Amino acid sequence: MPRLIDIDSIHIGDVFCMEIDNSFKCYFQFIDIDKTQSCTPVINIFKTHYPIDFIPCIESIVRDEILCSVHTIVYDKYLTFPWYKIGNTGFISSNRDKQTLFIDDEHPNEEILSTVGSVEYGYWWIWEINGMPMKQFPVPYDLIDRIENGAILYPEQIADRMKFGYDRYTSAVYNVIKRKPSQGIQSFIKSQCVSILTYYHFDGENLVRQITIPKIDNGVKIENFENGENMKFWDRNWKEYEFITPEQFESAWNKYKEKPKNPITGISKYVSNIFRR
Repeated sequence: MPRLIDIDSIHIGDVFCMEIDNSFKCYFQFIDIDKTQSCTPVINIFKTHYPIDFIPCIESIVRDEILCSVHTIVYDKYLTFPWYKIGNTGFISSNRDKQTLFIDDEHPNEEILSTVGSVEYGYWWIWEINGMPMKQFPVPYDLIDRIENGAILYPEQIADRMKFGYDRYTSAVYNVIKRKPSQGIQSFIKSQCVSILTYYHFDGENLVRQITIPKIDNGVKIENFENGENMKFWDRNWKEYEFITPEQFESAWNKYKEKPKNPITGISKYVSNIFRR
């Protein structure tokens, strides 16, 4: 249920709860204001999914493993939000090993442009909270696992990150950074190019089922993968419109999967072949 947020009562260290699909709830903590990204709040989203009627203590929440750090609008006097504040703690959660880096394909702060010149397209901009953006091309490979989408995310995208571990929205940054599903999350995708229609089913990061439908010869190919050595979820930059429901995938799978052979038909063909000899 949307809730009004009292701006005057919001402070760094505040912890918020978001109830997802009336089935479980997740938490995030407001940890900083990033002056580099238009003075936008930065939050840490925690990994644990709690039962909808469970009330954990705030100290255990903020010491949970962090799923990601992202920018979002935590409060606005003109808007309502799908989360509510549960309290504040002096302990600020952090990704303790290394500071999160953010990336965007445009300079994150128009105010800084007057001091560094005009935007140069074709480059990536990478920065730490309140740090000077660094122009990079290509993105150093050893930084990939530390980088998060630096755009300002909408509440729907925050809900996606809590539910799936990734957001489903179209963004150029996913050409270079990994969009990682949480363990056990089932993702279903329908992708089409000029000559081929393909359905994908991912279990976590691993591709487990695929349907390939060529438009020319109609030679449909059904594949099961078990060893996890095939395509990874982040190998492609999936677009928002390509995500489908489990029901849509199963409908295609049941339609195209190979039907078991009729033993009577098989015997008839065998007998016919004998008499032809």
